Amino acid sequence: MEYGGSTSCPAMVLSPTAHCQQKRLDPIADQLKALSDEYYRADGVYQAPLMATKTSEEFLRIHLDPAKDPRRAFIPRFEALAARADGTDVAAGSDLDCLQRSTDF
Repeated sequence: MEYGGSTSCPAMVLSPTAHCQQKRLDPIADQLKALSDEYYRADGVYQAPLMATKTSEEFLRIHLDPAKDPRRAFIPRFEALAARADGTDVAAGSDLDCLQRSTDF
């Protein structure tokens, strides 16, 4: 038996709305990935003086400025993304990112 439609997406055959919901959430998931990537780049720059040390004595002499900690700028952005994606896996991931970053203070 042949079908006239495409069978490349089984989700559409089983649930046409599942495919639409997935497509709608992709931009939000992409935003979470982009925000996470941006945070990790900023954190790498912030922590660079620590990573450049060669001895534990050097490491202990480095004092990073807490006012420049990127978590202060990024936690509200993760929270806003979680609010926009409320009830989705992306929201849960963004909430988890907020929790992980905020508990380090």
